[in-house]
Amino acid sequence: MMIVTQVMYAPIAARQYTYKFNKENRTDIEVTDEVIDGSPFVYIDFKDTKRRINT
Repeated sequence: MMIVTQVMYAPIAARQYTYKFNKENRTDIEVTDEVIDGSPFVYIDFKDTKRRINT
C-alpha cells in the first residue's frame, strides 16, 4: 500500500518516493509537477494500479 506518512516539501521528493515504490512493486505510477502562483503542486496518476498490491 502506498501511504505517505510525511509531508514532502519538494516535488522531487514525490518523484523519488514514487520511483522507489514503482521499482519495489512493479507498478507504473506517474508523477508530474508544476508551480502555480509560486506554490509547487504534484499530480499523481495511479493509472490502472490495483488498490491492493500483492508484495
